[in-house]
Amino acid sequence: MELSRLRLKPLLGAIVAAVTLLSGATPALAAAYVVDTTSDNGALTACTGAAADCSLRGALLIANVSQGVADTITFDPAVFLSGAPATITIGSSLTTVFLAGPLTIDGTGAGVIVDGAGEPSAFDCLDVNGPHTVRDLQITDCTIGIDLVVNGTAGPGNLIYDNTTGIRAQGSGALIDGNFIGTNAAGTAVHPSGGNGTGVNITGSSNTIGSPGGIPGAANLISGNTGNGVAVSGDSNLFKGNKIGISACCPAVAVPNGGDGILITGGANNIIGGSTMFVEGNLLSGNSGDGVEITGGSGTVIKGNQIGVHSGFADMGNTGAGVFVSGAAVNTTIGGTATT
Repeated sequence: MELSRLRLKPLLGAIVAAVTLLSGATPALAAAYVVDTTSDNGALTACTGAAADCSLRGALLIANVSQGVADTITFDPAVFLSGAPATITIGSSLTTVFLAGPLTIDGTGAGVIVDGAGEPSAFDCLDVNGPHTVRDLQITDCTIGIDLVVNGTAGPGNLIYDNTTGIRAQGSGALIDGNFIGTNAAGTAVHPSGGNGTGVNITGSSNTIGSPGGIPGAANLISGNTGNGVAVSGDSNLFKGNKIGISACCPAVAVPNGGDGILITGGANNIIGGSTMFVEGNLLSGNSGDGVEITGGSGTVIKGNQIGVHSGFADMGNTGAGVFVSGAAVNTTIGGTATT
Protein backbone atom coordinates (compact mmCIF):
# COMPACT_ATOMS: atom_id res chain seq x y z
CA MET A 1 0.00 0.00 0.00
CA GLU A 2 1.49 3.41 -0.94
CA LEU A 3 1.92 5.96 1.81
CA SER A 4 -0.02 8.55 -0.18
CA ARG A 5 -3.08 6.36 -0.14
CA LEU A 6 -3.19 6.47 3.65
CA ARG A 7 -3.57 10.27 3.66
CA LEU A 8 -1.90 10.45 7.07
CA LYS A 9 -1.26 13.68 8.90
CA PRO A 10 2.37 14.83 8.73
CA LEU A 11 3.02 14.17 12.38
CA LEU A 12 5.46 11.64 13.71
CA GLY A 13 2.91 9.46 15.49
CA ALA A 14 0.78 9.01 12.38
CA ILE A 15 3.83 8.50 10.14
CA VAL A 16 4.99 5.75 12.47
CA ALA A 17 1.54 4.15 12.15
CA ALA A 18 1.97 4.09 8.38
CA VAL A 19 5.44 2.56 8.68
CA THR A 20 3.95 -0.09 10.93
CA LEU A 21 1.46 -1.01 8.22
CA LEU A 22 4.23 -1.26 5.61
CA SER A 23 6.98 -2.99 7.55
CA GLY A 24 5.47 -4.61 10.63
CA ALA A 25 7.85 -2.61 12.83
CA THR A 26 6.85 -1.78 16.40
CA PRO A 27 6.21 1.97 16.72
CA ALA A 28 7.81 3.94 19.52
CA LEU A 29 5.37 6.82 19.87
CA ALA A 30 1.63 7.05 20.38
CA ALA A 31 -0.60 9.21 18.24
CA ALA A 32 -3.54 11.41 19.18
CA TYR A 33 -6.37 11.90 16.70
CA VAL A 34 -8.98 14.63 17.16
CA VAL A 35 -12.32 13.95 15.47
CA ASP A 36 -13.61 17.23 14.03
CA THR A 37 -16.63 16.21 11.98
CA THR A 38 -19.88 14.30 12.46
CA SER A 39 -19.36 12.59 9.10
CA ASP A 40 -19.14 8.79 9.01
CA ASN A 41 -16.88 8.94 5.94
CA GLY A 42 -13.98 6.53 6.45
CA ALA A 43 -11.86 8.41 3.90
CA LEU A 44 -11.47 11.35 6.29
CA THR A 45 -8.16 10.15 7.71
CA ALA A 46 -5.89 13.20 7.31
CA CYS A 47 -6.41 14.39 10.90
CA THR A 48 -4.15 17.43 10.46
CA GLY A 49 -6.22 19.89 12.44
CA ALA A 50 -7.70 21.41 9.29
CA ALA A 51 -11.47 21.70 9.35
CA ALA A 52 -13.49 18.49 8.97
CA ASP A 53 -10.61 16.22 7.93
CA CYS A 54 -10.85 13.58 10.68
CA SER A 55 -13.92 11.39 11.14
CA LEU A 56 -14.32 8.86 13.94
CA ARG A 57 -14.32 6.04 11.41
CA GLY A 58 -11.26 7.48 9.69
CA ALA A 59 -9.37 7.86 12.96
CA LEU A 60 -10.18 4.25 13.84
CA LEU A 61 -8.87 3.05 10.48
CA ILE A 62 -5.51 4.71 11.18
CA ALA A 63 -5.32 3.65 14.82
CA ASN A 64 -6.10 0.05 13.89
CA VAL A 65 -2.76 -0.29 12.08
CA SER A 66 -0.76 1.06 15.03
CA GLN A 67 0.32 -2.09 16.86
CA GLY A 68 1.33 -1.92 20.51
CA VAL A 69 0.91 1.85 20.82
CA ALA A 70 -1.37 3.64 23.27
CA ASP A 71 -3.18 5.88 20.78
CA THR A 72 -6.08 8.14 21.72
CA ILE A 73 -9.09 9.41 19.81
CA THR A 74 -10.71 12.53 21.24
CA PHE A 75 -13.33 14.96 19.92
CA ASP A 76 -13.07 18.65 19.07
CA PRO A 77 -15.21 20.43 21.70
CA ALA A 78 -15.92 23.23 19.20
CA VAL A 79 -17.80 20.69 17.06
CA PHE A 80 -19.01 18.37 19.82
CA LEU A 81 -20.32 20.80 22.43
CA SER A 82 -20.58 19.32 25.91
CA GLY A 83 -23.88 21.09 26.53
CA ALA A 84 -25.34 20.32 23.10
CA PRO A 85 -24.02 16.94 21.92
CA ALA A 86 -23.47 16.38 18.20
CA THR A 87 -24.51 13.11 16.57
CA ILE A 88 -22.34 10.80 14.46
CA THR A 89 -24.80 8.67 12.51
CA ILE A 90 -23.03 5.46 11.52
CA GLY A 91 -23.88 3.13 8.64
CA SER A 92 -22.09 0.05 10.02
CA SER A 93 -20.23 -1.07 13.12
CA LEU A 94 -17.17 0.80 14.33
CA THR A 95 -14.49 -1.78 15.12
CA THR A 96 -11.19 -1.86 16.98
CA VAL A 97 -8.81 -4.68 16.09
CA PHE A 98 -6.97 -6.89 18.56
CA LEU A 99 -3.37 -6.09 17.54
CA ALA A 100 -3.91 -2.34 17.66
CA GLY A 101 -3.55 -0.21 20.73
CA PRO A 102 -4.24 -0.11 23.52
CA LEU A 103 -6.56 2.51 22.08
CA THR A 104 -8.74 4.91 24.07
CA ILE A 105 -11.81 6.49 22.47
CA ASP A 106 -12.45 9.36 24.84
CA GLY A 107 -15.38 11.78 24.73
CA THR A 108 -14.41 13.56 27.95
CA GLY A 109 -15.20 17.26 27.80
CA ALA A 110 -17.19 16.91 24.59
CA GLY A 111 -20.75 15.93 23.71
CA VAL A 112 -20.72 12.91 21.39
CA ILE A 113 -23.63 10.70 20.35
CA VAL A 114 -22.89 7.59 18.27
CA ASP A 115 -26.19 6.64 16.66
CA GLY A 116 -26.96 3.52 14.61
CA ALA A 117 -30.15 5.24 13.47
CA GLY A 118 -32.03 1.98 13.17
CA GLU A 119 -34.51 1.96 16.10
CA PRO A 120 -32.36 -0.09 16.73
CA SER A 121 -30.12 -0.87 13.76
CA ALA A 122 -29.12 -4.34 12.60
CA PHE A 123 -25.49 -3.87 13.68
CA ASP A 124 -23.46 -3.08 16.77
CA CYS A 125 -22.34 0.48 17.40
CA LEU A 126 -18.85 -0.38 18.71
CA ASP A 127 -17.11 -3.76 18.55
CA VAL A 128 -14.10 -3.78 20.87
CA ASN A 129 -11.49 -6.44 20.09
CA GLY A 130 -8.59 -6.15 22.48
CA PRO A 131 -7.42 -4.02 25.44
CA HIS A 132 -9.17 -0.84 24.34
CA THR A 133 -11.30 1.66 26.25
CA VAL A 134 -14.51 3.43 25.25
CA ARG A 135 -15.51 6.23 27.60
CA ASP A 136 -17.74 9.30 27.90
CA LEU A 137 -19.86 8.67 24.80
CA GLN A 138 -23.59 8.44 24.27
CA ILE A 139 -24.41 5.26 22.33
CA THR A 140 -27.83 4.47 20.92
CA ASP A 141 -29.96 2.74 18.28
CA CYS A 142 -27.83 -0.37 17.68
CA THR A 143 -28.20 -4.10 18.20
CA ILE A 144 -25.48 -3.87 20.85
CA GLY A 145 -24.21 -0.52 22.05
CA ILE A 146 -20.72 -1.72 23.04
CA ASP A 147 -19.71 -5.31 22.30
CA LEU A 148 -16.60 -6.30 24.27
CA VAL A 149 -15.55 -9.15 22.02
CA VAL A 150 -12.08 -9.71 23.51
CA ASN A 151 -11.55 -8.06 26.92
CA GLY A 152 -11.62 -4.25 26.72
CA THR A 153 -13.15 -1.58 28.97
CA ALA A 154 -16.51 0.16 28.70
CA GLY A 155 -16.51 3.27 30.84
CA PRO A 156 -16.49 5.38 32.73
CA GLY A 157 -19.00 7.96 31.62
CA ASN A 158 -20.89 6.22 28.81
CA LEU A 159 -24.63 6.87 28.49
CA ILE A 160 -26.13 3.86 26.73
CA TYR A 161 -29.81 3.72 25.75
CA ASP A 162 -32.33 2.47 23.19
CA ASN A 163 -30.24 -0.48 21.97
CA THR A 164 -31.37 -4.10 21.89
CA THR A 165 -28.55 -4.77 24.37
CA GLY A 166 -26.63 -1.97 26.03
CA ILE A 167 -23.29 -3.74 26.62
CA ARG A 168 -22.22 -7.32 25.98
CA ALA A 169 -19.05 -9.04 27.24
CA GLN A 170 -18.50 -12.23 25.26
CA GLY A 171 -14.80 -12.71 25.97
CA SER A 172 -12.82 -12.64 29.22
CA GLY A 173 -11.09 -9.97 31.25
CA ALA A 174 -13.44 -7.12 30.33
CA LEU A 175 -14.30 -4.26 32.68
CA ILE A 176 -17.68 -2.50 32.61
CA ASP A 177 -17.62 0.36 35.07
CA GLY A 178 -19.07 3.82 35.61
CA ASN A 179 -21.78 3.76 32.93
CA PHE A 180 -25.43 4.82 32.93
CA ILE A 181 -27.26 2.05 31.07
CA GLY A 182 -30.91 2.76 30.26
CA THR A 183 -31.37 6.06 32.08
CA ASN A 184 -31.16 9.75 31.31
CA ALA A 185 -27.91 11.63 31.87
CA ALA A 186 -28.90 12.58 35.42
CA GLY A 187 -29.72 8.97 36.30
CA THR A 188 -33.12 9.99 37.63
CA ALA A 189 -35.48 8.34 35.11
CA VAL A 190 -35.66 6.24 31.97
CA HIS A 191 -33.94 7.91 29.04
CA PRO A 192 -36.42 9.95 26.94
CA SER A 193 -35.58 7.76 23.93
CA GLY A 194 -36.16 4.61 25.99
CA GLY A 195 -33.93 2.17 27.80
CA ASN A 196 -32.24 -0.82 26.22
CA GLY A 197 -33.86 -4.22 25.83
CA THR A 198 -31.30 -5.91 28.09
CA GLY A 199 -28.96 -3.59 29.96
CA VAL A 200 -25.86 -5.82 30.16
CA ASN A 201 -25.41 -9.33 28.74
CA ILE A 202 -22.48 -11.39 30.05
CA THR A 203 -21.85 -14.48 27.94
CA GLY A 204 -18.09 -14.63 28.58
CA SER A 205 -16.06 -15.42 31.67
CA SER A 206 -13.92 -13.65 34.28
CA ASN A 207 -15.31 -10.21 33.58
CA THR A 208 -15.85 -7.45 36.15
CA ILE A 209 -19.08 -5.46 36.13
CA GLY A 210 -18.74 -2.59 38.57
CA SER A 211 -15.85 -1.00 40.39
CA PRO A 212 -12.80 -3.31 40.48
CA GLY A 213 -11.55 -1.56 43.59
CA GLY A 214 -14.94 -1.44 45.26
CA ILE A 215 -15.07 2.37 45.12
CA PRO A 216 -18.50 3.57 46.32
CA GLY A 217 -20.45 5.35 43.60
CA ALA A 218 -18.01 4.39 40.86
CA ALA A 219 -19.89 1.42 39.43
CA ASN A 220 -22.74 1.20 36.90
CA LEU A 221 -26.32 2.43 37.03
CA ILE A 222 -28.39 -0.21 35.18
CA SER A 223 -32.02 0.91 35.26
CA GLY A 224 -34.96 1.64 33.01
CA ASN A 225 -34.34 -1.18 30.54
CA THR A 226 -37.36 -3.01 29.15
CA GLY A 227 -36.00 -6.49 29.88
CA ASN A 228 -33.51 -7.70 32.47
CA GLY A 229 -30.98 -5.31 33.89
CA VAL A 230 -28.24 -7.93 33.60
CA ALA A 231 -28.29 -11.38 31.97
CA VAL A 232 -25.51 -13.85 32.78
CA SER A 233 -24.57 -17.19 31.20
CA GLY A 234 -20.76 -17.20 31.53
CA ASP A 235 -18.40 -18.29 34.32
CA SER A 236 -16.57 -16.52 37.16
CA ASN A 237 -17.92 -13.04 36.58
CA LEU A 238 -17.87 -10.47 39.38
CA PHE A 239 -20.60 -7.89 40.04
CA LYS A 240 -19.84 -5.24 42.63
CA GLY A 241 -21.15 -1.83 43.59
CA ASN A 242 -23.82 -1.51 40.89
CA LYS A 243 -27.24 0.12 41.25
CA ILE A 244 -29.86 -1.88 39.38
CA GLY A 245 -33.50 -0.77 39.11
CA ILE A 246 -33.10 2.44 41.07
CA SER A 247 -32.05 6.04 40.42
CA ALA A 248 -28.48 7.27 40.75
CA CYS A 249 -29.05 9.37 43.81
CA CYS A 250 -31.14 11.62 45.78
CA PRO A 251 -33.97 11.30 46.28
CA ALA A 252 -33.85 7.59 45.55
CA VAL A 253 -36.69 6.51 43.28
CA ALA A 254 -37.42 3.29 41.45
CA VAL A 255 -36.38 3.24 37.79
CA PRO A 256 -37.45 -0.35 37.13
CA ASN A 257 -35.94 -2.77 34.70
CA GLY A 258 -38.83 -4.61 33.07
CA GLY A 259 -37.52 -8.02 34.06
CA ASP A 260 -35.12 -9.14 36.78
CA GLY A 261 -32.35 -7.02 38.18
CA ILE A 262 -29.89 -9.86 37.48
CA LEU A 263 -30.85 -13.12 35.75
CA ILE A 264 -28.36 -16.01 35.79
CA THR A 265 -29.25 -18.83 33.41
CA GLY A 266 -25.94 -20.69 33.37
CA GLY A 267 -22.26 -20.58 34.12
CA ALA A 268 -20.30 -21.39 37.25
CA ASN A 269 -18.87 -19.45 40.17
CA ASN A 270 -20.38 -16.05 39.46
CA ILE A 271 -20.21 -13.62 42.40
CA ILE A 272 -22.79 -10.92 43.09
CA GLY A 273 -21.53 -8.60 45.80
CA GLY A 274 -18.75 -9.01 48.32
CA SER A 275 -17.78 -8.90 51.95
CA THR A 276 -18.42 -5.17 52.43
CA MET A 277 -22.03 -4.12 51.78
CA PHE A 278 -21.54 -0.42 51.07
CA VAL A 279 -18.41 -0.97 48.98
CA GLU A 280 -18.68 -4.25 47.10
CA GLY A 281 -22.39 -4.92 47.44
CA ASN A 282 -24.92 -4.16 44.72
CA LEU A 283 -28.20 -2.31 45.23
CA LEU A 284 -30.97 -4.30 43.52
CA SER A 285 -34.34 -2.67 44.08
CA GLY A 286 -37.46 -1.53 42.27
CA ASN A 287 -37.27 -4.05 39.43
CA SER A 288 -40.41 -5.45 37.83
CA GLY A 289 -39.16 -9.02 38.21
CA ASP A 290 -36.91 -10.51 40.89
CA GLY A 291 -33.93 -8.72 42.35
CA VAL A 292 -31.81 -11.75 41.45
CA GLU A 293 -33.13 -14.84 39.66
CA ILE A 294 -31.01 -17.96 39.19
CA THR A 295 -32.37 -20.66 36.90
CA GLY A 296 -29.14 -22.47 36.04
CA GLY A 297 -25.44 -22.72 36.66
CA SER A 298 -23.52 -23.72 39.76
CA GLY A 299 -21.58 -22.12 42.56
CA THR A 300 -23.22 -18.69 42.40
CA VAL A 301 -22.46 -16.54 45.44
CA ILE A 302 -24.75 -13.67 46.52
CA LYS A 303 -23.52 -11.72 49.52
CA GLY A 304 -23.30 -8.23 50.94
CA ASN A 305 -26.01 -6.73 48.71
CA GLN A 306 -28.98 -4.48 49.45
CA ILE A 307 -32.06 -6.01 47.83
CA GLY A 308 -35.50 -4.42 47.93
CA VAL A 309 -34.39 -1.30 49.80
CA HIS A 310 -32.66 1.94 48.92
CA SER A 311 -29.53 3.33 50.51
CA GLY A 312 -31.36 4.39 53.65
CA PHE A 313 -32.81 0.87 54.10
CA ALA A 314 -36.31 2.17 53.37
CA ASP A 315 -38.57 -0.11 51.39
CA MET A 316 -38.18 -0.17 47.59
CA GLY A 317 -39.15 -3.71 46.82
CA ASN A 318 -38.79 -5.63 43.62
CA THR A 319 -42.14 -6.79 42.24
CA GLY A 320 -41.00 -10.41 42.39
CA ALA A 321 -38.77 -12.08 44.94
CA GLY A 322 -35.63 -10.54 46.33
CA VAL A 323 -33.68 -13.69 45.35
CA PHE A 324 -35.34 -16.58 43.49
CA VAL A 325 -33.47 -19.86 42.83
CA SER A 326 -35.08 -22.49 40.63
CA GLY A 327 -34.58 -24.93 37.81
CA ALA A 328 -31.15 -26.44 37.34
CA ALA A 329 -29.25 -24.06 39.62
CA VAL A 330 -27.07 -25.89 42.16
CA ASN A 331 -24.70 -24.99 45.00
CA THR A 332 -25.92 -21.43 45.35
CA THR A 333 -24.66 -19.48 48.38
CA ILE A 334 -26.83 -16.61 49.63
CA GLY A 335 -25.36 -14.33 52.26
CA GLY A 336 -23.25 -16.92 54.06
CA THR A 337 -21.75 -20.37 53.86
CA ALA A 338 -24.90 -22.48 53.52
CA THR A 339 -25.90 -23.58 50.03
CA THR A 340 -29.25 -24.29 48.43
